[in-house]
Amino acid sequence: MIAGKLASGKSSLAKAIAAHTSYPFVSFGKILSVYAQTHDMATGREDLQRLSQGLIDARGQVGFMGWCVAHSQFIQWDQPLILEGLRHVGVYHALSGMFPHHVLIFCDCDERTQIERIVARDGADRETAARIIAHETEREVAQLKELAHLVWQYPSDLQAFLAQLASRQ
Repeated sequence: MIAGKLASGKSSLAKAIAAHTSYPFVSFGKILSVYAQTHDMATGREDLQRLSQGLIDARGQVGFMGWCVAHSQFIQWDQPLILEGLRHVGVYHALSGMFPHHVLIFCDCDERTQIERIVARDGADRETAARIIAHETEREVAQLKELAHLVWQYPSDLQAFLAQLASRQ
């Protein structure tokens, strides 16, 4: 499971781990995006943040996890996988029950780097990027760092980190 700040390198790390382990890569953001696309909803970053927060407000964090499982029939949840985009402690605890032999990785980076990456990746202006990283869906993320088995600091040596991860298996 990969948690971390927005634009902290979670997807890059998840893809590298998936390639290293041959486990499938699954993203909460992708689950939400596919749902939004199939329901003719907007799919921008702030739109998906509103969608996920609305689901959490309506269903709670464990209910949100159940919704994600129900709306992602293309994922084999009973098999090993790399799950990216974890944002909430309650969702983490629900996932821990599903995957008792998991490793939680927290991706960390400073705010300046987050803003620069969002501006470069999404074409957002700095004000929009700052608003995105301050959204309420991002508030609990820091608590997951305390629960993490490993922390990866963007942009540290990815190969060294993969070796460290492999030593945990």
